[in-house]
Amino acid sequence: MDDSEYARSKVIEIASAMLDGSMRPLLGARNLVGYFFRLQKEIDPKTFNFIRGVSSECDGLPIGEERKYWAEDALRQKDAKALDYENRIRSELMQIAAELREKFTPRQAS
Repeated sequence: MDDSEYARSKVIEIASAMLDGSMRPLLGARNLVGYFFRLQKEIDPKTFNFIRGVSSECDGLPIGEERKYWAEDALRQKDAKALDYENRIRSELMQIAAELREKFTPRQAS
C-alpha cells in the first residue's frame, strides 16, 4: 500500500468513525488534516480549508488523548467551548465526512 492509498484508507476510517459516533467530529477534523496534506490534489480546496480551519480552532481544546493531562475545572470550561463550537459546525462537518467516505471508498467491480 503506497502513501496515498494509506491516506485514503485513514480518511475513510476517520470519516466513518465521525459518522457512526465513535469519534467526536472535532477530533475527526483534527485527525483528517494530516492525511489531507498527502491527498491535497484529491481534496476540494473548500473542504481542505474548512477542515484546516476547524482543526486550527481546536488547537487549545482538549478533545483527544491530551484530556488526561488536564484538570477537571479546566476541562469543564474547555468542554463547554468545544461543544458550543461543535454544535455550530456539526452539520457541515458530518456532510463533509459523508462526502469523503463516499469519495474514497473503493468501488466493487461488477
